Amino acid sequence: KMASLGRLVAGVAHEFNNPIGAVLSTSASTNGWIDRLERELASQPVDPRRLEKVLNRLRQSQGVITEGAERVTEVVQRLTAFARLDQAERKLADLDQCVDEALGLLPPGWDRDIKLERRRPDEPLEVICFPARLNQALPALLENPGDALEDGGSRTLRLAARRPDGAILIRPTGR
Repeated sequence: KMASLGRLVAGVAHEFNNPIGAVLSTSASTNGWIDRLERELASQPVDPRRLEKVLNRLRQSQGVITEGAERVTEVVQRLTAFARLDQAERKLADLDQCVDEALGLLPPGWDRDIKLERRRPDEPLEVICFPARLNQALPALLENPGDALEDGGSRTLRLAARRPDGAILIRPTGR
C-alpha cells in the first residue's frame, strides 16, 4: 500500500512539476518582454513593428502560462474526484467513470510499451460500493499492465468493465 502511494505521489509530483516549471520560466520571460515594451513605449517615435513583436511575444507567453495553469487545475480536479474524501460511505458509483479517474492519475509513461484498447460499456455500470476503496484498488490493477500480458505475445492491453451474469468485472487482459 505504501509503495503504491509512493508511486502515486511521484506521478502527481511529475504532473505538477512540468506545468509549474513552464509557468515559472515563461513568467520570467514575460517580465523581460514587459520591460522591453516599457522601453519601446518610452522611446520617440514608437516603432509599430517592434511594438507588435513585443506584443506577440507577450501573447505567446500568456498562452504558455494559461496552459500550465489549466493542466495543474486538471490534475487537482482528478485528484479530488479520485480521493472522494467526502464519500467514505457506501454509495452508487459509475465504474467506467472510476476507471477514467484511475487512468488519469497513473504516472506518465505507464503504458509506454503497450497499446491500450479501452472497451466502454453500452450502459452505465453502476454499483453500490465504497468509492474511496475502489479508487485505491483500480490504480493497483492498472499500474503494471505488463503483468497482464503474455511474454513474447501481444503487447496490447484490453481494458473492459462489464457485467457478466449480474456481477461487475473489471479486468485488464492481454488476450
